[in-house]
Order: sequence, then structure tokens, then C-alpha cells
Amino acid sequence: MRRWAIILGLIWLTLTGLAVGMRTRGWSKSDTPSEHSRALIGANALLDTLAAPALGTTYVLGSYDMLKTRWGTALVYGAGYAVPCVAVLGLVGLHRRLRRRRPSGEQDGPVDPSRRRLLVDGAAAGAGLVMLSAPVYAAAIEPNTIAVRRYRIPIRGLPASLDGLRIVQISDTHLGPRVHESHIARAVRIALDEKPDLVALTGDYVHNGPGPIDRAAELLAPLVDAPGVIGVVGVLGNHDWYADGPRMRDALRAIGVRMIDNDRVFLDASSRSLTSSPPVNPSDALCFVGLGDLLTHTVEPETAFAGVDPDTARVLLAHVPDTLELDSVRSPGGPRIDLALSGHTHGGQIRVPLLGTPGVPSEYGQRYAGGLIDPSVSAIRAPTIVSRGIGVSIVPVRIGVPPEVVVVELLAS
Repeated sequence: MRRWAIILGLIWLTLTGLAVGMRTRGWSKSDTPSEHSRALIGANALLDTLAAPALGTTYVLGSYDMLKTRWGTALVYGAGYAVPCVAVLGLVGLHRRLRRRRPSGEQDGPVDPSRRRLLVDGAAAGAGLVMLSAPVYAAAIEPNTIAVRRYRIPIRGLPASLDGLRIVQISDTHLGPRVHESHIARAVRIALDEKPDLVALTGDYVHNGPGPIDRAAELLAPLVDAPGVIGVVGVLGNHDWYADGPRMRDALRAIGVRMIDNDRVFLDASSRSLTSSPPVNPSDALCFVGLGDLLTHTVEPETAFAGVDPDTARVLLAHVPDTLELDSVRSPGGPRIDLALSGHTHGGQIRVPLLGTPGVPSEYGQRYAGGLIDPSVSAIRAPTIVSRGIGVSIVPVRIGVPPEVVVVELLAS
């Protein structure tokens, strides 16, 4: 046991040193995303996965600023790595005791070491395999899969010519130290394979630092240029503002995205084109309205919905789904909303059997973890689709919550 304790102690020290070194050298705010290969990003993800309980606890307790200091980082990651190291040491001790233990009812005498070896060693090997494979799956496999979620939503007053309009939503790409650009490029290809009429982007295109902003926009450019796509509309998320909100907005505008934070744009049903001015016939259009980020910007429904005729169907884009709970949005006198598209929560990233997704970054718990939220079972006034996103955020893991591209088909009602 002493040898195992020394080995695990050295592993713990090495892991903690690597984590502190990567954190303190500004890994999370790398200026150039291409500096990091997929292998290096995967290694960083695995380091964070092994410390996930401590990182999650730090986030839940609101003490995430500890990671801005060297000693705070050492404390959090050291505590996180201590858990698997102690667990392995405990399994080794249990394995040794079981191999020495005499089966009940067996007569005194020499113990045949082969009698129980197969069962005990097999159980130990299985436990070890689970302990090794679970972090690898959570850090390297599921975060790199991309699902396609499809919804069909009836919209009151939708022009007949727009019946069947296909909207693809992409959210929370988080280009940076935890998400490689090839993952985002694959999500864009999957989105285009769905033959969308229009694309909605709902924020968090970069993780934290401003360095990846231009590249994040470039990766989304194929959506704008694709044949058959009428246009791309978008809003910013909190991580875009952490980096540089105006610069992110300008980069997306430069590739042709219609940015509508606290603004709106109209899809003219006759010409099937996007325009800033309301059409002559209000009922012959679909309005896309955007709201500013709830956490880092301003939310101005009066400005965003100004000039939108009551007879015009509307789709709302708001990065944080909690925005739908604001009195100015959900009150009976608030603006008409026929469908809302949000992101931000990443589906909680980890789904635990029987417990659901306990780590949802929302004031309303699991209500906005992901998927279609029916207004009949919540306080919101419209069906809301919360994308589980493409990238990862606080902890670079996903378990039971794969990244997704959302496809929404609008139906005239």
C-alpha cells in the first residue's frame, strides 16, 4: 500500500502542477486558438474532467474567482485530483483484502490463492476500466459528437408562403481553449446539410479572450454564403461581452450576419428577403427580434419591438433563457412573442440518472436545461427552444447531454 500511496501522491502532484501551470499562463484567454492542437485541447479537457467535482462546487458556491490566483487554482485542482487518487487507493486496499479473505465456511488451513482470484481480479479490472474510461468519454468523446434536434412549431399568423420555413439554430460555439475550430466547422457543415432557409445564432461565439473573435466569425461565414439561405440573424452572449462585445458584433456583421441585439429585422414573405423596414402589409412578414444579453448587456424590449405591428408574427432571440421571465417580457401587457430561441445553459452538460441536470446556470433550475419548454407548464408566454449548444463552458465535459444543432420548422397556424 505504501508503494501505491507514493505513486498516487506523485500523480496527484503532477496533475496539480500541470493544471496550475496551464491556468496561470493564461490558457483560458489564449490570443490565438490555432496555437492549440486538438490533442492539447483534449489533454486540458481531461485535466478539468478529473477535477470536475471541485470545479463544479467552486462554481455553485460562487467562488470561481479563486481560479484567478495561483494558490486558489492549486487549492481547487488539488482538492479535485485528491478525490480520484483516494478512490484508487481505496480500491487497491479493498482488492488486497478480498484476495486474502477466506471464503465463509472454509476450514482452517492454507488459503488457495487461485480460488477467488478470478472473481476478485475481474471485479477490480472492471472498476478500474470504468474509472479510466468515464473521464475519457466525458472529456473527449461526447463533447465531440453533434446531435440534430428537430422541432415543428405552429406560428399564429405566419404567412402561408412561409409555411414550412426551416430555421437552423447554432448556439454557444465557445471557440477557444476548450473547443477546437474543427468542431465548430463540423457543426456548420451539419447545419448546412439540413438545407435551412434561415439561420439563427444565439450567442457565445468565443470563450473569454478577444483573440479568437475574427476566427470565430470566419467559421460561421459558410452559413451566410450557402445557396438557399435567405439570411443569418444573431445576438451576442455573455462570453462575447467578456471578450469584446462590440468587436464580436462587428466581426459577425462583416461576414453578413444581421445582428439584432435590442433590434429587429423583417422577413418579407413576398420577396423572401430580410429588411430593416416593416413591410407594407404587416401580416405578410415574419419578424425576428433580438434582446441584449441578460447578464452583461441591457435588455430593452421597448426598443427591440418598436414599430412591429401586432399582426406580424415574431420569433425572439435571447441568449439567456431567463430573459423570458422578465416582467417586461412575460407580463400580459408585454410584447407578442410566438417563439423564442435561447442557449446559454448547455443543457447542464451533465445529466445524472434520477437527478436530471443539477448544474444548469439558470435562476430557475432545470426548467431551462434544454429542449422545448411549453408555456402551459411555465410562466413564459411563448414556446421556447433552449439549445444545448455546440461547445462547453465552465467544465469541459458532457455526459448524457451531447452538443446539438437545432432545426425548427415553422407551421402556419
